[in-house]
Formats: sequence, C-alpha cells, structure tokens
Amino acid sequence: MVTFKGNGVVWDKERNKVLCSFRNGEFKTDDKRVIDILLKGGYEHDAVLEEETKEEEIIEEVIEEKEDLTEKTVSELREIAKTAGHTGIYRKTKEELISMLEGD
Repeated sequence: MVTFKGNGVVWDKERNKVLCSFRNGEFKTDDKRVIDILLKGGYEHDAVLEEETKEEEIIEEVIEEKEDLTEKTVSELREIAKTAGHTGIYRKTKEELISMLEGD
C-alpha cells in the first residue's frame, strides 16, 4: 500500500475518468497502474523505491501492460513520450514516435 499526498482529484486521461481523490490530503492505493501514474506525476509518497528504479523503467512497465503501441493515437504516443522526457515529439510521425518509445 502506498500513500500519496495531494489535494482534489487526479484525472485519468487514458480512461477519461477520475483516477483518484485525495481525502484529508491523502490517497492510499495498491493498484500498480495508479501508483505508476502518480509517481510519474511527481506526487509526494511514502513508497520506498530502489535507487536503480528510474522513470524510464516505470514507463517501460506501463507500456508493456498496454496494448500494442500501433493501436495508440498520435496524441497518446506524444503524451507517453512527453512523460518519458523526450523532446521534439511534435515534429515526429506516428512511426517515429513508436520507434522512439520502443527504444526506451
């Protein structure tokens, strides 16, 4: 179980619904997908992460859990690439974005 600190709600862009709501400034979950999204979002947490765990590794796990990247829209691919820290993503084609993400 990981406890995150924050206020209000966090929107799940992928599923177009509320991802979580903070109550009294906290939200607790053991859902790996929610944890990954909140970690990538920079929310304060009480999770103990191994030093070698990097944002790229977390993003790679999220990508592996998702359906084939070719089924994503260009906007979805850009969002994943942006989260992974890539730049120049708005000039890339869908194929270039997929190649970039698969190379992570």
